[in-house]
Amino acid sequence: MSRLLVKNIILSFCFVLCAFTLNAQKKEYAKWAEDAFVQGDFISAANSYQKLFELDSTNIAVAFKLAESYRGYKAFKKAYSYYELVNVSAQRANYSEALYWMAMINKMLENYALSEKQLATYLKEAKNKSSFYYVSAVQELKVAKEIPLIIKDSVNCTVFPVSTLNTTHAEFSAQLHNDSTLLFSAMRPKQKGYAVDVYEAQVKDSVWQNEVLYSVLKKEKGNAANITFNKDKSRFIFADCDEKQMCVLKECVRTDSSWTNPKPLGDQINLMGFNNTHPHWASIADKEILFFTSNRTSGKGKLDIWYSELKNGEFSTAKNAGSSINTPGDEITPFYSIADSALYFSSDWHAGVGGTDIFYSKGNINSFAAPKNAGVPINSSRNDQYFYIDEQGKGFLSSLRVGTLSDNEDAICCADLYTFSKHKKVVLPNDTLPYKLIEAYVELPLVLYFHNDEPNPRTRDTLTKFTYMETYAAYKKLQPDYLTKYPEVLEGEQKQLASDEVQYFFDNHVDLGVENLHKFTTELIGYLEQGYSAEVLIKGFASPLTTSSYNVNLSLRRISSLMNYLKVYQGGVYVPYFNGTAANGAKLSFIKNPNGEYKSATGVSDDYYDVRNSIYNPRAAIERRIEVVRVNLIPKEPKEIAYFDNFRKMEIDLDTISGDKVSHKIYLKNTSKESWTVESIGADCSCTQLKWDKQVVQSGDYLVLDFTIDLTAKKGEKHNIISLKKSNNKEYQAIELKYFVQ
Repeated sequence: MSRLLVKNIILSFCFVLCAFTLNAQKKEYAKWAEDAFVQGDFISAANSYQKLFELDSTNIAVAFKLAESYRGYKAFKKAYSYYELVNVSAQRANYSEALYWMAMINKMLENYALSEKQLATYLKEAKNKSSFYYVSAVQELKVAKEIPLIIKDSVNCTVFPVSTLNTTHAEFSAQLHNDSTLLFSAMRPKQKGYAVDVYEAQVKDSVWQNEVLYSVLKKEKGNAANITFNKDKSRFIFADCDEKQMCVLKECVRTDSSWTNPKPLGDQINLMGFNNTHPHWASIADKEILFFTSNRTSGKGKLDIWYSELKNGEFSTAKNAGSSINTPGDEITPFYSIADSALYFSSDWHAGVGGTDIFYSKGNINSFAAPKNAGVPINSSRNDQYFYIDEQGKGFLSSLRVGTLSDNEDAICCADLYTFSKHKKVVLPNDTLPYKLIEAYVELPLVLYFHNDEPNPRTRDTLTKFTYMETYAAYKKLQPDYLTKYPEVLEGEQKQLASDEVQYFFDNHVDLGVENLHKFTTELIGYLEQGYSAEVLIKGFASPLTTSSYNVNLSLRRISSLMNYLKVYQGGVYVPYFNGTAANGAKLSFIKNPNGEYKSATGVSDDYYDVRNSIYNPRAAIERRIEVVRVNLIPKEPKEIAYFDNFRKMEIDLDTISGDKVSHKIYLKNTSKESWTVESIGADCSCTQLKWDKQVVQSGDYLVLDFTIDLTAKKGEKHNIISLKKSNNKEYQAIELKYFVQ
């Protein structure tokens, strides 16, 4: 046999073997992907589908499933790119839903005009006019016409994040248990993986803090969420859910010393084989009513709102809340407000500005009126759910809106808690704060890296005494170990490539991070010295080695090291801003968000004994980091500010001004105990143009008054009067503007 023939046989064998191996890989990834997708583990599904797509980028079926997976865990921009790939392929007719979801994603990204255009194209091309997607698209086109009106008809309230309780994991279903206790549901890392439980927080100095696991519902396995109490708090119901998020409603009853063990409600509530969740216990006209959500087939659509009346200690057979509430889409998270005599809920079908909006329907269990949108800013372009409001107008909701802590370019992931106080509607909606938060992009995100389990290894402490620069110096000393241990099992060119990879990581990640840190600290202290207060959001990460709970604490230690560095920077120039003693009143505060290994890349080794890959591999090293994601700069209180508790004349000296037109703001703060309403605002000179942000000014709130003065043909000393008239009051607030035109 010739040498050439032998060579060809070997090559053929290798080709067959490679093909066999490739097909085996494809089958393995496909199985992993499908299993994860069915179980609702969209992150794992996306990772496997991504590997499968990389092996065969012409497979449109895989591209579509990849888009579906990304959408499943709310990585909307990634999902959109693959839906778009499907939509421009030759097989687009087989995947018409791709264009539908492109339109829905654009709606959530506030690209309303493009969303409307895509929906119209989808309807024109759709073959199955009885499908859910077709009917939904018809509804969405109707909704599109109403979005400007919903936005315009906003409510006078400001929605704030509950920053002391929010994390990059999910927080939702908040309600006041009493004046000082808040109960809410949240996803938190456990020994292995994550779980949802009910937590309680206490108010201290007007801030919710010190959250603890609600002891009555401590669970070793599964998830417990959405707790709701009867009127005298002698009984409560909650949703008990398995790992596939199939839920049943269970009840606990108060005894002399404790609570009974959870007991499932009967089949009049928990219809077997269906999801039963989102319970809410309400007292309506001396009736005890349980509202909940279920996807049972006798409903109006997918998830519907149902209710049951408590009679003689037992709940009656559940009834559907009716077609005025329920639709072909999802209606979820019901809450009945006694003060408003209205059922609040979230829906993805009724006319809304985002994914799911919050709506309210006046009436009772026998007859609910047509739902109305709760308006902006209660709603956003993303998902808004779990509305709660007490009789004083203090409320909470859960939202995926822009600014949510988990929001980034890759995915939104998880909802945060927000709080608000609901007031009357205003004519000219705008911010209710005297300033807007300014985004400062000072080399952000600033990313800093750590050696494995540093600082303070083998401890569960959440703080460290080390500064980041100390951990960096120790890290650099270990660089030769990385250059040795990661390439050591390789040969030739592969060994050199591995060595280059390590060197690149230290040069372009570790060292570059320190370079950017110096820029950041210089710029940040400059803003503080100008009088700006700063709120810094820092996220901490870890590689998947060890447990989730341990990695969360490790992430906090890493965040602590950066804060320590700032305290010693340039002999302590940041210290007065840390403790609030700076002469200019500026303050420096932090929002700490420990992610642990939650967002670590798939494929990073968690094998304790495989130190080459779990520690010295650059792909593992890149997960061990902190990120300064955002800096909110809050301006110092403006010079042109006036405080008042009654209507009287005041004077504001603008000093010497020049130019064609000058613009200023006046911040009027209501220091009285009562709200007041402005009937009119005017100026005695046509040269002064006025704008203002609201008419109703609550106690402690500001009225922001913008004015522009036309200086054309004006010279010398000038006096202009701005008059504010209070409704149903003959008194005026007179503001005299003094200035000299140069």
